[in-house]
Amino acid sequence: MLYFSDQPARLDSVDDEQYQELKRFKTDCKDRGLYEVYDSHSQFKEKFYRHLQLKLNEHQMFTSVDGAELVDPVPLSKESRLPELTEEAKILLKEASLDDNGIIMYLRHLGGTDLQTNGKNLIDDQSRRVVAKWESALQLLIEEELVIERGYKGEIFEITERGFQVADSL
Repeated sequence: MLYFSDQPARLDSVDDEQYQELKRFKTDCKDRGLYEVYDSHSQFKEKFYRHLQLKLNEHQMFTSVDGAELVDPVPLSKESRLPELTEEAKILLKEASLDDNGIIMYLRHLGGTDLQTNGKNLIDDQSRRVVAKWESALQLLIEEELVIERGYKGEIFEITERGFQVADSL
């Protein structure tokens, strides 16, 4: 797992030869899909945490009991089929992937409907047409197994491993 900061640097403080070598190294790594770029320390923390979880989940210690295979983790590759998602579904999935806990809350109340994740309510207009679009987006993520229901009232959902993989590829 390689991470490169995208924050600007003063070019007069950088050795030009080393900078050119770094650019060649990044190009070589990028061609093989080996690195991520981050803009801030918090973004690095989120990406590293998520990727570390994915790597740990792929480890043999977590995939087998007494030598018996439990799951066959398949990382999302360029050849994998990406689900066809609406724009709202893409926004919802991406926002949920940025939430520390990967939680989506779908709440219906007297004042209307809320679809919340990552500290945001994505339904900003309570007209039935707008609410229906966002409900459809959530349903699509459920059908594609990118989120899973938690609880029993259909109000709390968590992003799945595949959901994180798809969100990272958007």
